[in-house]
Amino acid sequence: MFPSIVFHLKSDLITGPVVVGVRPNLPVEGVSLLLGNDLVRNKVVAEPIVTSEPVVDVKSPEYDAELYPACVVTKALARKQQNEDLQEDQFDYMDLSDTFLADIEGPGSSEKAIIKPPSTHKHVVMPWPDMNSHSVDKRKFAEEQNKDPEVLQLRKRAQPQEEADKVSECYYHQDDILMRKWRPPDATPEEEWRVVYQVVVPKVYRQEIIGLAHDTPLAGHLGIMKSCFKILQYFYWPRLRNDVTEYCKSCHICQVVGKPNQKIPPAPRLPIQAFEEPFSRVLIDYVGPLPKTKTGNAYLLTIMCTSTRFSDAIPLRNIKTPTIVEALIKLFT
Repeated sequence: MFPSIVFHLKSDLITGPVVVGVRPNLPVEGVSLLLGNDLVRNKVVAEPIVTSEPVVDVKSPEYDAELYPACVVTKALARKQQNEDLQEDQFDYMDLSDTFLADIEGPGSSEKAIIKPPSTHKHVVMPWPDMNSHSVDKRKFAEEQNKDPEVLQLRKRAQPQEEADKVSECYYHQDDILMRKWRPPDATPEEEWRVVYQVVVPKVYRQEIIGLAHDTPLAGHLGIMKSCFKILQYFYWPRLRNDVTEYCKSCHICQVVGKPNQKIPPAPRLPIQAFEEPFSRVLIDYVGPLPKTKTGNAYLLTIMCTSTRFSDAIPLRNIKTPTIVEALIKLFT
């Protein structure tokens, strides 16, 4: 530790008695006094140091132990940290050379087991659409466009590239692929950045594109409008909104956890009629079949007066009409 003194400091930032530490030299050449944040506070904003060759791994200089004695790592702490790192990394580094260089179908290959690190937590596998269902390249995509009747009708309306640059909406060919150009009505021809260039998708790839825009974890199972907007940034086909609507309405996850977009109207309020005398209106129901009692009763006839809320339960052997009528006559006579 270095000695500290109290002296009167007069500067543009602070004036008054301060406590400073004294040491033979400072880490920065040409600096004789360092003011800490406890004195300067928010009066000075540190400017970033710009360098042409940034250093990724900066090793602490040797004199850090003298400046920050509380941060010094003792031998015991270093040994403890090393043991913890070995326990954490014992499954992180494995020699996989035998795994990749071994003959899979050769003799003794079945005896080699793949070592897997123990898992401490469960992994939830999210449903992901099959990305390899179609091996798509430009040539195959163009062939599918030529096979699709809807795309063939749009090919007849395609314009040359020179004319397509002058209009706001049209179809054109780019490397044998049918494309669509669309510019918003409120955009001027100078606002080229607002123009959207879309690939006309044949029918065989439409469901896969909708699945990528709706089902993947990054898609988030959004609604019809947002899913259509996401697809239209890059793709287009006739009746796109109808296909997206049908897909979203048939999505199982959306039906289970999605919120409804239609408000259920509240039930209309009906006036409750006032009754003049008790038992002018009663509610009758039955419960059963229940486990039979010793007397053979398996049902309960429930009766409640709507005005007084008086209730009664009569055990019955069956719920035939003569049995119920007989029980009601006994109750009301």
